[in-house]
Amino acid sequence: MFWSQYRAVRLIPVFILIIISSFFLYKAIKNKDENKRMLPIRILTIVLLVMEFFKQLLSIIRGYDLYHIPLHFCSLFLYFLPLASFYNGKYKDIFRTLAGVISACLFLFMSIYPLLIYPDGDVNGMMTFLKGEDVYRYFQFHSVVFHNIALFSFAFFAFGSVVKHDTKRDIITIIIAFAVYSVIAGTLANVIDTNFNNFRHCNADFLENVRVALVDKMANFGQFIYVLIISVGTIIVPILAYFVWKLFEKLFNKVEVGLNASFVLAVLVTIGLFITIFNKGLGLFVCSIFLVLLLSASIPTLFNSIKSKKVKYIICSSIFVLLGLATMILEFMML
Repeated sequence: MFWSQYRAVRLIPVFILIIISSFFLYKAIKNKDENKRMLPIRILTIVLLVMEFFKQLLSIIRGYDLYHIPLHFCSLFLYFLPLASFYNGKYKDIFRTLAGVISACLFLFMSIYPLLIYPDGDVNGMMTFLKGEDVYRYFQFHSVVFHNIALFSFAFFAFGSVVKHDTKRDIITIIIAFAVYSVIAGTLANVIDTNFNNFRHCNADFLENVRVALVDKMANFGQFIYVLIISVGTIIVPILAYFVWKLFEKLFNKVEVGLNASFVLAVLVTIGLFITIFNKGLGLFVCSIFLVLLLSASIPTLFNSIKSKKVKYIICSSIFVLLGLATMILEFMML
């Protein structure tokens, strides 16, 4: 299962809060100049950099853990988000595209498979740190807050429309950037035996089984093939995330697009609910994949529908939101 009840009860309301607060923030500054629309992203950038500074400092004090080298997929934020936030030269849209794509990837992973990003224990560790009981629980605090900030970043990029897209240019940029990252992180992960981006071994059981089978049959060459598989995924997922990002930009601003996307997601969630009647595990699996996406699409669509004052839009979007909320409650009960 990609979600646990513990995570669902705590994370799904956070998604809802982030979507609603970001939506109204950008409604308020929609007609402001670019500097004001970029301000929320710049604030998040500074927060992330400060948090990372203390993480690295604390790791050095304790005895440096190679796992804290910022070569994880999520760590790419630390490189591209500052460039996206503060660089205003000729290539600003390229850097903003890369930062937006990374935020979209993390939004999808946190929506679909949050247990792959960090375990439930990190949430408890964060609370221990906040209570002042163990300063080294800061690492768990950092992990939880860092990835939730990524959710805000995605909402800000999608709501703010701060990037001028050029699909051909953007896809080429994504392929080159993530291919280079795969070469660097994939090589170092295996040389220094540190699991950057799952290049050494995989936290997802189904892929780890593939890796083990390859290594058993082909030893080091099998590991090389596994790294290639992860590398291909590391390129394909950002490309898919790029189109999800563009879709969300449209649905956040156009009621009709939001209704169409919400309808498709509502159908998929409904299918998951029907499957649950016959196979609880499979049904919850399907619901888990599409539920957060449905809420993320339908809630802004409802607000836009109310603004449009068209009754049929309000009724349809309300149904989609209610379906998402009802499914969320059922998940809380059944997971």
